[in-house]
Amino acid sequence: MTYDLKASFGYQLSRAARAVERGFEEELKALDLTRLQWCLLLGIGQDGITQPSGLSEHFGLDRAAVSRGLTRLEKQKYLRRVVCDQDARNRLLVITDEGRVAMQAGIDAAERNAEQVLLALRPRERIRVVDLLAAFNDAQTPLDKL
Repeated sequence: MTYDLKASFGYQLSRAARAVERGFEEELKALDLTRLQWCLLLGIGQDGITQPSGLSEHFGLDRAAVSRGLTRLEKQKYLRRVVCDQDARNRLLVITDEGRVAMQAGIDAAERNAEQVLLALRPRERIRVVDLLAAFNDAQTPLDKL
């Protein structure tokens, strides 16, 4: 029995992921951001997550990686840590104005990149690809259970 690697699901999915990642990472690099840092900005600025542990759970990421990303974002002045009003021992993550600008620039880059990657497909095919990937991902183990 032979295995047709190029026809396999894993190969096709990996190839598609690389196509999306390659262009997006180049755009983020120009913004002096990594994908992780951009995701953290989204988690704080859009999803309202104010704790590192909440970001780890939300994105299914290692706490150490989240901590390193947050430290870099803080050095870039994209976020700051403030004392919680209800518990002075607790620090909350707050996105800065500069961080909002960087987050939006990343959103714009993501949208441009997705449009570029999907250019070869007809509009209905684009919707179908996204719907199929969403269904596949919804059927998988949630990120916080990995």
